[in-house]
Amino acid sequence: MMSLLILAIAPGCHISEKPQAVSTSEAAPVLPSAPRSIKGCYAQATVLEILPDLQEGNPDDACANVPCYARIRIDRVVNRGMECHNSVHGGAELKVFFSCSLVKTGEALFPGMNASFPGLNKNDKFAATFLTYSRGNKEAITYTVRGYQKTE
Repeated sequence: MMSLLILAIAPGCHISEKPQAVSTSEAAPVLPSAPRSIKGCYAQATVLEILPDLQEGNPDDACANVPCYARIRIDRVVNRGMECHNSVHGGAELKVFFSCSLVKTGEALFPGMNASFPGLNKNDKFAATFLTYSRGNKEAITYTVRGYQKTE
């Protein structure tokens, strides 16, 4: 039952989270002010590889046509939400699903979307909230990013 819920919410590009105040201890010059989730892990990361995996099932889904998966390295966890899995830590390498894709977004890719993202390439650094969905064991964990900001 839970896996159906994950599939239902993961593919969409979600940008309605409200920014939360950043304490001065967290505010570093390279850390952008970005929406944070009380559930996820807010972290800085580096793209190690853009993966060729495409979503199957709905040819109208942007992720059926452009890359949405990447292998990343967590450089620094800034904030841990209530449901932040302990596999998200500094130095961890993870396969992550970017629901807003890894290419530059726009009206053609996501009609009606208010926010835009510049796209990410290998070696790009970014900050984002990593949402983790667990279905039992470590191999069944899904990592999702619904929005990000480049940091360098």
